Amino acid sequence: MRVFRTIFLVPFAILVALATGEAIVRLAGFKPYHEAEIKFDYRPKPPGGLDSIYGYSLAPGYYTIIKNDTFVYHATHNDRRRRITGYDTLNDDHFGKVIILGCSFTYGDCLEDSCTHPFILQNLFKEHNVPLKVENWGVGGYCPAQFFLQAKEIIRDTVGGGALRSDQLFAGRG
Repeated sequence: MRVFRTIFLVPFAILVALATGEAIVRLAGFKPYHEAEIKFDYRPKPPGGLDSIYGYSLAPGYYTIIKNDTFVYHATHNDRRRRITGYDTLNDDHFGKVIILGCSFTYGDCLEDSCTHPFILQNLFKEHNVPLKVENWGVGGYCPAQFFLQAKEIIRDTVGGGALRSDQLFAGRG
């Protein structure tokens, strides 16, 4: 019986102490969490919009993005609604592709076009004469559900809806 009381009373005492401490801190005026306000200003317009497949997608164009009235960066989206990698003029028929899926990290949120990792990878390929074209399919806020839908699109475009062999998937060629 004494062990049971100890097992019950110790957690109960800890819970009461935590609740009392929380009440004292709140009465003193502290808040448990303060969310910092982040404001974005897009020029000429928001760089994306609603999409019937993905829910949201990028819009073609050149955008100036201002964060909290102080930090400014630029993003360029090509006609295929992808962030540029600096090598977008390559003919797809003569080059293999490296398609990079991702969220805001891949997209390069708050980075100039030339500072995103797909752009840097494309420049490394160009410097070393590697005949691969890099495509940045990253969009801020995308999650595995959109990655799955993008992968379906890649497979459909690569093989025209047919079966995809593993060597095609990893080599990036159709």
